[in-house]
Amino acid sequence: MKKQQGQGRAAHRRTRQQTMAQVWKCRWLYLMMLPVVVYFIVFKYIPMYGITIAFQDYNIFKGMFGSTWWGFTTFKKVFADANFWSAIKNTLVLNLMTLAINFPLTIIVSLMLNMVRLTCWWWGNSGPAPMFLPLLPVP
Repeated sequence: MKKQQGQGRAAHRRTRQQTMAQVWKCRWLYLMMLPVVVYFIVFKYIPMYGITIAFQDYNIFKGMFGSTWWGFTTFKKVFADANFWSAIKNTLVLNLMTLAINFPLTIIVSLMLNMVRLTCWWWGNSGPAPMFLPLLPVP
């Protein structure tokens, strides 16, 4: 049998009422999703507007729209600086050294704590707790 033209698409289209009925059916999921969407809009999307300051000779009194537009002039100065590549190299070296030291160190400390837990009956679940005290926020 031959399909009539456009028949396949019309069968899959939803009306506005069907869509709203589906949204109403899942309203609690949308309500739970709302704080996450608001968080991303407020703390991730809106601050991207401030990135334009990097391309301006920003003056706090003139604001975003009153400041003169420089484009890539600032970036050209930074990349042409003699110390730029040295700073990049130092940053990469320090990060790689930190990774190379901290990664095995955490595994070693975990294995040591596991051995202490297995050999000392008093260690129990409260033994590793002092290790996490520096991570707690101080009011």
